Order: sequence, then C-alpha cells, then structure tokens
Amino acid sequence: MLGKYKKYYPIIEKKRNIFEKLIEKIKISKTLEKKLYYAEIALKFAVKQPTGYYTSSFLENFYLEYAKTLKFSNNNQEYKKNTFLHVLTSGYNSGGHTRVIERWIENAPISQEHSVVVLKPVNELSILEKNIKEKNGNYILFEKNIDLATRALKLRELALNYEYIILHTHMDDPTAVVAFGIEKFERPVIFYNHSAHLFWIGKSIADIVLDVVKDNEITQKQRNIKNSFFVGIPAFITKKNIISKEEARKKTKIPNNKKIILSTASNLKYSPIGNDNFYNLVKDLLDENTYCYVIGPSLKEKLWKKYYKKSKGHIIPLGTIGFNNGYLDYVASADLCIDSFPLNSGTALMDAISSNIPSLSMKCAMYMLDYLKNTHGFCLNKNDFENRAKNILNDKNYAKNLLMEEQKSLFEMQSVNAWNKRIEEMLKIVPKKHSIKDLSNENDYKEINDLCVLNHFCNTDNMKINFLSKFIFLFKYLIYKLSKNIQKEIKYYILVQKFW
Repeated sequence: MLGKYKKYYPIIEKKRNIFEKLIEKIKISKTLEKKLYYAEIALKFAVKQPTGYYTSSFLENFYLEYAKTLKFSNNNQEYKKNTFLHVLTSGYNSGGHTRVIERWIENAPISQEHSVVVLKPVNELSILEKNIKEKNGNYILFEKNIDLATRALKLRELALNYEYIILHTHMDDPTAVVAFGIEKFERPVIFYNHSAHLFWIGKSIADIVLDVVKDNEITQKQRNIKNSFFVGIPAFITKKNIISKEEARKKTKIPNNKKIILSTASNLKYSPIGNDNFYNLVKDLLDENTYCYVIGPSLKEKLWKKYYKKSKGHIIPLGTIGFNNGYLDYVASADLCIDSFPLNSGTALMDAISSNIPSLSMKCAMYMLDYLKNTHGFCLNKNDFENRAKNILNDKNYAKNLLMEEQKSLFEMQSVNAWNKRIEEMLKIVPKKHSIKDLSNENDYKEINDLCVLNHFCNTDNMKINFLSKFIFLFKYLIYKLSKNIQKEIKYYILVQKFW
C-alpha cells in the first residue's frame, strides 16, 4: 500500500536490488572465505540500508549450514537451574540494549542468577556490572578481534553452563546463529526483539521471540514469526531520587518563570523528511516564555543551527547528556516531554512519565509502544498534538489528569510487577529443548512502505556523494577486483552499486 512518502520508494527499490545482487554474489562465489565476506556485507547493508526485507531465509540457512561445519563434542554438560545468560554484541552507555538488560537483571527475583557475555566489548558498563554482581552472575568479555568461528564456538561452550540463553545481539551479528544453529545444542534460546522495525538475523534459532509491542505486525506478517510473546520494556519506575522542578532547575540553571518542553533521542531520529520535521512540529508552541530543549543533537550540527536561528534561540540542542550525569535533572525541569519526530522513540518518554512529567508523541510510520498508544499522550495528527501540548503548558489540571492517565497505563503495562509477571509466564511456555526452524520453503516479505523511508532518512550512511567521488569509487572497485583484495573489492562494489 502506497503511503505519504511514496515519492521516495524508488530509493528503497534501488537498495533492495543491491541487496539481492549481494545474495547472488554469495551463491556464485567459489570459496567459503568469499561467501562469508559477502554474507557479512549483505547483513550490514540490509540493516543500515532499508530494502523492504526484514529477514533473509537464504542468509539464515547459509549460517546454519556453516554452523554444522564447526566441530564441537561437549554439547550437553550439566547446568545450574534458574540461570540466565544474556548475550550482548556490544554494550553502550546510552544504548537501548544495555538499558533493557540492566533493568531486566535489576528487577529479577533474587532466586535467579543472571550473567552477561559481551561478544565485542566497546565500553565499560559499570551499572550493568553492578546489577550482575547483585544477582550472583558473571560479567564475561570476549576478546575483541577473534573470527566468527572462534567467537561462535566460545559462545556455544559458555552457554552450556546456563538453563536459558537470552539474545540481545546486534541485528547484523550472526554469531548466535552459528553458535546455536545445531540440533545438538539443547538449551532454549530466547530472542529479545530490540529492533523490530529493522532487518535482523536470528529467526531460525529463536525458540521464542519477545516483542516490545502487542500483536506486532512486522513480527507476524513481515517476518512470519508465530512463536512471539509480548513482554514490553522494563521501565524505570521509582519514586525515589525524583527531585522537584525547582530543585532540578537550580541544577540546570533554567529560570522558574520559563515553560520548558523537552525532547530526547539520537540525532538521527530527528532527520527531516520533506515537511515532516521537528521544527514544524514545535514552532507554534514557542513564545517569549516557552523554550524547547533537545537532548541528543548538538548545536555543532548544521540542521540544529538552522532550527536554533529560525526559532530565535527557543529551540536549544544540548548534545549528549549521560543518564546518570544530569539527564534526569533536565527531565525533572520540564513542563512537557515530547517524542522525537519524524521517527519516534517511545522509550525516553517512559523516563519522563516515571519522573512525573506529562508526555506526548506524534503518530508516524513507526509503531508506538502500548503504554502510550492507549492514552491521550498519543496524537494522531498535528492538530491533536498542538492542542494537547498547549493545554499541558497552560492548564495545570489538564496536565495533571493526562499524567495520571499515562502513569496508570505505564504502571499496568511496564511496572516491575507487570514485567516480572510476563517473564514468569514466558518461562512457562518457552520450549524446554532448543530446535532449529526450517526456512527452506519461506518466501521473504519485501514490500516497500513508509517505514522503509523513515529508516532510510534516519541513517548515517545515506550521505550525498558528488560526481568525482562516484568515479573514485568505480576506479577503486576495479583496482581491488583485479588485485583480488576481497574486503576492499566488496566495500567499493557496494558504493558503486549504491551511487551509480
């Protein structure tokens, strides 16, 4: 079905054609080394460049076949009951994957033992490490520069010590598919669907897929996954450590007589698509005493300099602020928190509502989390958004009633008790023995829609290239092809296909 971004669909169609050519390259390559290189590039491309595909049966089967070639005899050693191994590709202090694991482990019953393995360590994760120790688990870091086969075998061996395996892997990371892509591995594998809106690999080895929204169409239709279960996202819901607005504004140096709108997300989620942009969304809410602070984007960026000037200094990008380094002070300083646009986030508003700040999100092609979708905080159009925002800023009773509605919904959907109850229910139905899904007869969904366009614009790799650069890409591709430098050849093959 054609959407409002239909004029951009040909861009996605071109990307889809490149992805399909990469799949063909894997099929016709003579050596395993070259097949693995092309498969790695195809995965990264499909995640970063929306193609209409949300999964690839061919790539899943390719890695399953590769898994069978890795010999490992110790498949069914004894394990301790009620133990969980969370598998993380890389952890980031501002990343959603890390927050979910932190809160999952923090909220878990004391009777459970939770450990985390990081396959490709990047940052120190002090809060996560602390939570793991409190649940008597282990924090395990693999070496950074080991090959796929070695990493997969290490993960397979480690996982045998645990009753449940929970995947929080990056969308383009095939390590878990290779590690658990054999029938002899019997521990149940639980896949937490962090990025339902993007392509990912792992469907073939997931004994159950945990969704963050109910009845997710992408899971059920685009991915054709039948074994999904709604758990949502473990929320930051606590009354302790919430400071008053007056105290927060002393810390943030925001005058008490100003009305403050706050939005927070990665810079990419604010990438404009035609007239759908953050400035157009908020401009009519700003006046002499009303300002909009934005955490994530920086004034160094051209787009935000433009917004700052057009708003006469009333849209103020603050850059990145750490969760434990002042972020919650800005949240507590706000009169209203609003979601990113044109690509919403949803998760940031959980922190705002938990901190007693009424919140709004504007409908877009991306799904909305159920806790907000079921309230008046979810706006179906710009008129709804503007009217409700003005009411929140100017009518204390309206703001109070909306906040009560949002907190009630958030508590019912995402409180610690609600989360733990769903996890308990999930553990009752997850298969006791791991199995591999046969995808040989699967027809992958590949239709283009507005969400593909959103993902395209909210992506760092979609840069503009001048004519000279195109010729440089073509020249380098031919040179590396002749010299048989596989990695460089594939890199420039992608660039030539993309920009010519």
